[in-house]
Amino acid sequence: MELLSGFKGCIGFLDGTDVILEYKPTKNGETYYITDSIAYKSTSLFQNTQHFFNNEEYLLADCGYQLTLTTIVLYRHPYSSILENAIFNELLAKECVRIKHVNEI
Repeated sequence: MELLSGFKGCIGFLDGTDVILEYKPTKNGETYYITDSIAYKSTSLFQNTQHFFNNEEYLLADCGYQLTLTTIVLYRHPYSSILENAIFNELLAKECVRIKHVNEI
């Protein structure tokens, strides 16, 4: 992934991909919406990072995800207006678009 993305230590991407469910998720009888980041937090990959990542490895994700030691996201306002951060966001956004195209195939 590092060679493809140019991000040293990158081992993959987190991307919101729709999953069709037979039944609506409910909690206490109420229908609720599960976001990509909520679904990710329930995975072993998120909960047991020591089994999947070394100290220099991480995933790239869009701003719908939380910044963690293993998840790198876009800078948010006001930090996104700093030139270096804006350049980083542009590079990361290009990678996010690339992975969205892969998932649409």
